[in-house]
Amino acid sequence: MSYALVDHAGWVERNMAVVKSLDQRRQGAAAARASAGRGWRNGPEKLTAFQAKAFDILGMVLGGIYNARIDWDEICWFHGSHESIAVPVVSRGMSTFDTQSLTLFVLLCHAARIRGEICPHGPRGFLLILSQRGDQGGTMDRHPDLTEMMAEFEAWLPADHRVWYDQPAATVAATEAAE
Repeated sequence: MSYALVDHAGWVERNMAVVKSLDQRRQGAAAARASAGRGWRNGPEKLTAFQAKAFDILGMVLGGIYNARIDWDEICWFHGSHESIAVPVVSRGMSTFDTQSLTLFVLLCHAARIRGEICPHGPRGFLLILSQRGDQGGTMDRHPDLTEMMAEFEAWLPADHRVWYDQPAATVAATEAAE
């Protein structure tokens, strides 16, 4: 199953509606948390286009939004001057290949022109901050897409730099023999 084909944002909207409906019956502690500007209760009735993209990204990166170990009561909906969300993730690491969550996070943020930031948060977690950017302006307003990011990277790191992977001679010889 590919998490790229799941409507993660729709799941978030449906569950926020349920939580808000239950809160109207209960009031009390839920109302206090909502006034602090965090959590399900402070979320919008309908996600903005940015928020929908952000939750789709989080769903793909974290193995399905319904499986994600997100502290839903601590989500901050507008973090800073741009349209942003800050999402606390509990006890979940990110890597570049085995689970690919870190790679997916970077690639999807570039594809959407969303600035993604990973910050420490609590003893066993981290905070993912996603902020919408565009294709014009300075550093605080613009974000490169995948093509622009790769061009900038390749211009930055010389082709003969030692960090580039060198294929072992046996692999090169086998590839040439197969051709």
